[in-house]
Amino acid sequence: MSFQDRQRLENSIQSVFQDCDKDKKSPEMLSYLAQLVAVWVSGYLESACREAALNYTRNRASKNVVGYVGKVLKRFRNPNMNKILELIGDFDRDARDELKKFSQGRIESSVNSIVSQRHNIAHGRATQLTISQVRIYYKDVRCLVNKMRSLFS
Repeated sequence: MSFQDRQRLENSIQSVFQDCDKDKKSPEMLSYLAQLVAVWVSGYLESACREAALNYTRNRASKNVVGYVGKVLKRFRNPNMNKILELIGDFDRDARDELKKFSQGRIESSVNSIVSQRHNIAHGRATQLTISQVRIYYKDVRCLVNKMRSLFS
């Protein structure tokens, strides 16, 4: 996902949250919107993890290595907290330890929940997801993404 695509996705997520705040929507419509945004947030997280790792590589390696890492990162999917820590640890153990400490508690729970919800939605399973929950997950995911960017800058 390009920077422009990621920005567009972030803007779409924020737009849905704002729209839900100002208009009265049926509970069913809010549920559908929550599911849609949950999938978007999961995609945003996946893309941001790849971007952080690729930027880390660009700052430290040759073009050939960057190309290889970019290809390998295309296979990085459905990033729960364990996968994210494993990915970060593959590049830098100290950064992994710091990210693990930073994410313990609510952030870890939010990341794992958003990915789990995405799986449920994608496979047609019932979900009781609310827009308020997704808003919290998104806030926590953005905190994690910002921390990863700061660790890999």
